[in-house]
Amino acid sequence: MTLFMPVCVNCGIYSWEQAKIPSPVGPFYTKETSKEPLKRCVKCKVVYYCDKDCQMEHWEKVHKDRCKYLRREKGLRAGVHRHQESMCQGCKEEKELGDVIRNKADPHWGCHMAGRLQEFWENPTFTYRSGDGKLYDAPLSMELGEFTGIYTSRLEHVVSILQKILHKMKLTKHKLSAREGFDDLNQELFLVRHDFLIKAVYIPAGKLVHHNQGLHLMNSDAQKDILDIIRALGEGYADSIEDDYRLWDTFNLIFDYFLDVLKDIKQDFDDIGNKVKDKHVRLLVKQVESSVMVQEKWEKVVNALSSSLPPFKTLLEIILGGLQQECNNCKKQIIIESTFVDHSAGFANEKRPSAICSGYIIKYHCGEKTCRENVNQKHLLENKAMVQPMIEEIQKHKASRCDWCKTMRAKVHRCSRCLTKVYCSQECLNMDWEKVHMKVCKEKPDIRKLKSQQRKE
Repeated sequence: MTLFMPVCVNCGIYSWEQAKIPSPVGPFYTKETSKEPLKRCVKCKVVYYCDKDCQMEHWEKVHKDRCKYLRREKGLRAGVHRHQESMCQGCKEEKELGDVIRNKADPHWGCHMAGRLQEFWENPTFTYRSGDGKLYDAPLSMELGEFTGIYTSRLEHVVSILQKILHKMKLTKHKLSAREGFDDLNQELFLVRHDFLIKAVYIPAGKLVHHNQGLHLMNSDAQKDILDIIRALGEGYADSIEDDYRLWDTFNLIFDYFLDVLKDIKQDFDDIGNKVKDKHVRLLVKQVESSVMVQEKWEKVVNALSSSLPPFKTLLEIILGGLQQECNNCKKQIIIESTFVDHSAGFANEKRPSAICSGYIIKYHCGEKTCRENVNQKHLLENKAMVQPMIEEIQKHKASRCDWCKTMRAKVHRCSRCLTKVYCSQECLNMDWEKVHMKVCKEKPDIRKLKSQQRKE
């Protein structure tokens, strides 16, 4: 939802009720617990707070590392926060290698930040809402992983890899790169990446950023918009299995498996520790890969992509754990060749032995019509059966998410003095206390910030 007036950034991080609720239709507030204006960082004038406690906490955890860039006291560094052609290894590769880099077998990626969006990446900015209701620009002071190897989260890293693959498709003159919609796909990924980086400007690094980026992806239309473009762009097209690299298939494989926030829902459910009542669904949930396994696969994929563009089947083997699998319908042993899901020719029409990599459980079919139809239907029904009870359980415990690491627990530790913070463990409570909470903890805090009473003290 578009905000036409600023709100307290720290209250937003910890799901506290805002002191001032902006109108969804114009630059004014519909509800205010105080007539006092929001406090604003006097140095950068970009971030707003409801009180001194929120300002102090946010300063210690986030803002003191960002403020100097936001107020332009310290400039964005080329090769760290922004792109500069003379310092960019990818740009040098494209210039020095010429036609060589346009070969899929060439290991170099080139630079996806040059070209249409080069002006932005040379001076990254974002807009913020000021107290007058107007939008202003500020420097986007986040390190860029293409130069530093440091990404704000796995989700942002996934989007960066997808951007690289599309750029390689452009370099190698892939058939789809000339189609209408290819630039739109690039633009949508850029917008998602931009939103992810903005989140990281305001939110403490680590699991809190990943959680908020995942929520944004799930609650916005971004993922649906990208899927719609993928379907339209790939209509009637399929990479040849004679092509070792299969760039479009590689793009879709990584998108389907790693840019899927359903896997985070499963982790939340596991962390709560409760079981699904329905025996059939409970057996299904046990088959879902753990977040640890997903992370291990991601690290292997990143390692494979770091040195060169690997063959498609190399990445497929990492994600599936092996290309030899069993058809989930006829039980025949098969060698997986493809992974069309919601795009290209459409999974229901794919006649090669294939894997469905999106959702909770990877499914396989041998390519026969009956098998692909049955497996596709089973995949849809099983995902639907698992999603509902897990989301219901998560909703019951939505106030039980750790304010330090965002882990969910059925029973949580609560600061017994101020009652405004909950933690998944004594360790997280101690770390937050030492970081800043000891400075802002009060016996009688603002009632807006109180957490539910039904907690473990």
